[in-house]
Amino acid sequence: MATNTATTKNKLSPALRAFALEVLQEVLRDPDFGREFTEVARRRLRAAPRAKKTVSFAEIKKRCG
Repeated sequence: MATNTATTKNKLSPALRAFALEVLQEVLRDPDFGREFTEVARRRLRAAPRAKKTVSFAEIKKRCG
């Protein structure tokens, strides 16, 4: 039977576990989580400039320790 790192607690690095926990806490604290965007908000998001530079996971990992 194959194992999945999402379900195998000991295989996740401490940094990845900490990051995942932080993201979950942010989502759970967000008062707007689960709410629908209005049409005005959708238009504003579509019109917003997109980021040209992305950051790799390796770079984020370096920054966060």
